[in-house]
Amino acid sequence: MRRTLFLILTFLLLIGMLPVSAYEIPHAFWAMDEKYQAAVANQNYSEVIQYANQEINLMINEPKNEQVLMILGSRTEMVAKAYESLGDYPMSANYFEQYVPYAEALHWDDAVKIAKSKVLHYRPRLEMFEQVDEEQIFFNAINEPHMGVLFGATSDGGIRERLDDESVVLLYHPMGDTNYDWLHVIFKQARDKDIRVEFALNVMNEGTDIRNIYSYASFMDSLVSVLKQYPTVPVFLRFAAEFNIWNNPCTPSEFIEAFRYVANRIHRDLPNVAMVWSVNQASTWNVNMHDYYPGDEYVDWVGVSSYLSKYFLGRNDWTPEESFNDNVFFAGDSADAVLALEEIITTYGDRKPIMLTESGVSHFINSLNQDETQWALDHLHQQYEYLPKVYPQIKAILYFDKTIPNEVNDYALSDNNQLANEYLEEVKHPYFIHGSDEASDVTYHKIDSYVKVTDNTFVFGVYPHVYKNTTPKVDVYFDGYYLTSLYTPHYLGTLDLSYESEGVHELKLVIDGVIEKVYQLEIAKPIHLFLNGKELKADVPPVIINNRTLVPVRIISENLGAQVQWDGSTRQVTVSTDSLTILMGIDYNEVFINGQPEPIDVAPKIINGRTMVPIRFLSEKLNLDVVWDGETRSVYLSE
Repeated sequence: MRRTLFLILTFLLLIGMLPVSAYEIPHAFWAMDEKYQAAVANQNYSEVIQYANQEINLMINEPKNEQVLMILGSRTEMVAKAYESLGDYPMSANYFEQYVPYAEALHWDDAVKIAKSKVLHYRPRLEMFEQVDEEQIFFNAINEPHMGVLFGATSDGGIRERLDDESVVLLYHPMGDTNYDWLHVIFKQARDKDIRVEFALNVMNEGTDIRNIYSYASFMDSLVSVLKQYPTVPVFLRFAAEFNIWNNPCTPSEFIEAFRYVANRIHRDLPNVAMVWSVNQASTWNVNMHDYYPGDEYVDWVGVSSYLSKYFLGRNDWTPEESFNDNVFFAGDSADAVLALEEIITTYGDRKPIMLTESGVSHFINSLNQDETQWALDHLHQQYEYLPKVYPQIKAILYFDKTIPNEVNDYALSDNNQLANEYLEEVKHPYFIHGSDEASDVTYHKIDSYVKVTDNTFVFGVYPHVYKNTTPKVDVYFDGYYLTSLYTPHYLGTLDLSYESEGVHELKLVIDGVIEKVYQLEIAKPIHLFLNGKELKADVPPVIINNRTLVPVRIISENLGAQVQWDGSTRQVTVSTDSLTILMGIDYNEVFINGQPEPIDVAPKIINGRTMVPIRFLSEKLNLDVVWDGETRSVYLSE
């Protein structure tokens, strides 16, 4: 390993056996280093931290030559490991983060990967989410729902017998196999139930098949002909998944060429089929999954295989020096579903919907003949409770309900009734899309530091992450007073604000009495809307955005006899009278009045499933007078 070489080089450097340039290490360093070396030899972690920091402070402003980089790198890494040994993981994360630039400068790629993974896991996190009825992030991709998360399992898994409202099913098919009997069975089921299919087209010979992709031309013709028989079934075609962990790999250019070939063939003839580029959540050493990305025009969805297991490769005998495998590959104490997807979300979540094309939690370790049902239950919650809240880009989660002979881990729901029952409860959450529904009823929006509440109740969810603690307690304080505590697995809270005063209040969340985060919660009275002296009642109340009041478009237009039309494909609303046509697009700051463009200072929004438009702009176009009474928070409209 590079780390071993690094320690040898550092030792040789410090005793003067390496050829050096004219640079001379400060004389004060040597006295400090005697104490540091003694602390390391005695495994006195507190003194290691003390004396290593003295050396870091001495060397930090020295010229960044190789000698200085090696000293700074070795000392920051040693302090990080000392804090790691003492169980102070947040401080360990801070020093591993300092270590990364030195390791990168010295081209220790493996060390960089390990350090970054430890920063990710060791640093605590606390995030809060508001439950809302409005549209979540949307990319207008093929077969993408506006709101909610599709769910389902493998086509031949036992859990499907107990699922009466699955919204997607996972079907595997080998590349080159023209026996489509099982495909027809599943696609007919999907057509009859009006649900979707994830069609996993596997390349059984991995890199060899990729290099020979053009030899599959006749197979692609036959596959397209078969899929054309089901034009009403939304399909997610996952091609050549998990290439970043193949035993028989291919080069990035080979993979990209093959994926583009298949994508072009599918996109040309099958408008109901979305192409899914799917990776394993963690790549093997020296593989960069992103080098294999075919490009946005060829990829409709980004997929991930995300599996959580208590032991990396089913072994519980890793040495302390090998324990980093858990951090890098999301096993054991580092088996966190949210963190496992962070790299994918960070890289692609701003432009593509994400799906867990395969997922599961290990409930039995076959290699150890060890039952881990409780561990599996704790981690199943992460995938179905946390992911839809933390990452609204995730629009589908498929469970791998199969037992594979000779596999290290058993993930199958149908092999564990307790886990299966918990799964069936998890997918009842309202943010999952059930059956043939096109969208869910609710979703969650992340709250950064401020939230405005116009109802008497505030419903929110929390994602807490504390390394080596899967069940932290989250205490909730309102204006300094303790209100309640949230516990695993749901971490959901509901605050009754009916007796609280209007204005800005402090909402504080505290994990295990150590980590805290403060939010500003503004309580605002509802806005009242009057037309010709009569109060109008809307199912979605008016809101103020950027000092402009937005109201449901229909409540004004239809009360004045205007016609309202909504085009879901273009996300445009049209308000028309005998002499006026107003065309408005969601989130667009330009509207068309009788075909002529005109700017609008606040764009229309989708809020709680309703199209909301600026009241003053719409009213004035409809020849209404508008008066705002700030004291009573009322809007008065008159003809």
